[in-house]
Amino acid sequence: MGIVLLTYNPDHWTAEQINDFDEKLKTLPFRRRWSCNTYNAGPGDHFFLILQGKSLQRGILAHGVVLSRPFSAEHWNIDKRNKGEKTRYIEIEFQEYLNPSRFRILTTERLNKRFPNQYWTPQSSGITVLGEYCNLLISEWENILNTKIEIDREVFYPHLSKHDVAYNSDSDTIVSKKLKKRERGSKKPEFDLDFEE
Repeated sequence: MGIVLLTYNPDHWTAEQINDFDEKLKTLPFRRRWSCNTYNAGPGDHFFLILQGKSLQRGILAHGVVLSRPFSAEHWNIDKRNKGEKTRYIEIEFQEYLNPSRFRILTTERLNKRFPNQYWTPQSSGITVLGEYCNLLISEWENILNTKIEIDREVFYPHLSKHDVAYNSDSDTIVSKKLKKRERGSKKPEFDLDFEE
């Protein structure tokens, strides 16, 4: 069994795409493809999805299984796709998820302390986890998943003002007001909903 680390950076997504993804994570299991730069992944392997960017928490928030070997398809970035560029993907099935707006996830800080020889802030999606860490990482994730520690936003994120974020009870997420303001600027999205990083 191998483990591949996939990346999720909401800073590159539109609010509509983020909300769509969040809704699908509420109805596990669900399947989709995800960009993966490594060839060392195949059916039966595990994957962990690591949250990056300017998120309120950074670290592992989802886990599942790999369903396919890597394959090439049109690039998720619209500009690169228009130039005829392609990238690699794998089919995956999400099986477990922690909502980072409500619960403590397996943070990058904790990962660095527990598994110092692994690189936890990859620039591209799809790096393999060191074999010596695979079983330990699964145990660490199961511990976080089973304890499900709820976060107090005012305590856990003391640097955030109530003017910066708002809780959306309908979608059960914390929404960045700065992000919503940026969305109103009608900036051209960097990628298509069906071609994601």
